[in-house]
Amino acid sequence: MANMSGMHHMALACIEGERRLGHDSIVVDVDQQGTWLSPAAVEADIHVCHTRFPEIQRYRVKNATGRDAKVVFVSHGIPEHNMELAVASGNDLKEYCPADYWMLTRHWLQTADAFVVLNTRQQAIYQTMVRKEFPIDCVPMGVDTAFWAGHQGPKEQMHGQPAVWMSENQARIKWALDVLIAWPWVIRDCPQAFLHAHYIPFDLQRVLIDLANTNGASFRATLSARTFSHEMLRTMWQGCDFHLATTRY
Repeated sequence: MANMSGMHHMALACIEGERRLGHDSIVVDVDQQGTWLSPAAVEADIHVCHTRFPEIQRYRVKNATGRDAKVVFVSHGIPEHNMELAVASGNDLKEYCPADYWMLTRHWLQTADAFVVLNTRQQAIYQTMVRKEFPIDCVPMGVDTAFWAGHQGPKEQMHGQPAVWMSENQARIKWALDVLIAWPWVIRDCPQAFLHAHYIPFDLQRVLIDLANTNGASFRATLSARTFSHEMLRTMWQGCDFHLATTRY
């Protein structure tokens, strides 16, 4: 179960992989209450939660099947980011009863039938927070080889020797600040390098582009708020030499 966001697209990718393995798997949009009521959603053997699981759904499952709902929670965010989101939402004085992502994580650590993370670092951290008899399961994020197979990529190399790509979302654990601070030293030692930095929202551009213009990073870089389709990202990633994943931790 996931809402209509980036997490929804992630859930769709997981579903596609499960279907290729022969499982009967569907995505339920938690923002559309009617989808919770379908027989496939209520009578599923396992419910996988990517964002939230409506508690009333437990009663529907019990009434329809006579058994308790088995819920697997998939934790996408690293612990530090969940903590940061919880603090940031609590600092919004305009909002009453703000979302608390750390509370959500703690809830599922206590109540999920299985708790799944995507890398061993998350696994080690969360394992310290539960009894040793309850395993935190690590399922590394896979690569959709069918999506990449046979694709020829761009006709020409992207600008730069080397061409460096960066398009992470700009949460503070992985924003462009550190790369832009370092970039003048990179181009001093590698003057033909070029940085392609995208997905930088306009509210951050006010300071990040100002920094890049001041320290000279923008002389060998392009910065924008642009987003790209999966197909276009595939093409552009295959035309660059380095893809920076800038998560600091």
